[in-house]
Amino acid sequence: MSNNQEIFEKQVQSQDLQEQECKKKPKKFFDIDSLLSKLIKRLIPQQLNQKTQFCKHDCGCSEEIIKQTLKSFLLGYSVIGAVDIIALVLKSKMLKKNPFILFVTLVSSKNIRFASFPALYTLVMKSLMCVLRRIFKEDNGKIWFISGFVGGFLSLLTKEKNNRSMWSLFLLTRAFETFYRYHIIQKTIPKFQLDYVLVYCLMIGFTVSVYFTEPSCNSRGLHKAWENFSCEHSGDYGIRKIYMGIMNKKLQIDGLPTDEPDKFINWNRKF
Repeated sequence: MSNNQEIFEKQVQSQDLQEQECKKKPKKFFDIDSLLSKLIKRLIPQQLNQKTQFCKHDCGCSEEIIKQTLKSFLLGYSVIGAVDIIALVLKSKMLKKNPFILFVTLVSSKNIRFASFPALYTLVMKSLMCVLRRIFKEDNGKIWFISGFVGGFLSLLTKEKNNRSMWSLFLLTRAFETFYRYHIIQKTIPKFQLDYVLVYCLMIGFTVSVYFTEPSCNSRGLHKAWENFSCEHSGDYGIRKIYMGIMNKKLQIDGLPTDEPDKFINWNRKF
């Protein structure tokens, strides 16, 4: 009897501790996770919402895929919507003349396309990840890399054609980063303390060198960003134009296409 009483008292104490921990946690004003979970469970049968033993998410695979896809879409839409609202607030005269422009801007096809990019990426990546776990009966770095790469490649369909090259480069580096982080967690490769610092320096050095020497390789958005950051003036543009002229002569000798400095230099400024 004494053993049973001790066990009962321990169970009561553990329940009290759990209740105290729950009380300490701040209540969310709007819990989107629970709201989406309840909605998805009503719509999807339990047979189609099974979870593999290799999946790390708490809920079923179908619920996890749909929930994360919707959250990605809402996050992307809220980000671009906030940027548009700030831009309209700064142009208060335009907003006063036509308040309806706020609604038109928020529901524009540009915003939907922007939000569909992370949503499609999450949908393809999460779906393929769960499918590959079922096929190979394990969870490894190759599955993460393949899922991220395919998701990023297909999500580029939502982007404009002239910006796909930069986005594909970004997603490819993210896929390699995921692969690298997985092997560090698994302790198959050693952790280098300054690895991200070294990679970041190489990335900045490469993009800056391309900006100054081969601006046609950069997208218009990246070029404008670096141009604003570098604070160049008319003298700097002249030096770059001379340097690109020298490089063009070498490219002509090698039979390679040349750059056109007038098209890629000084997009923001007029001297």
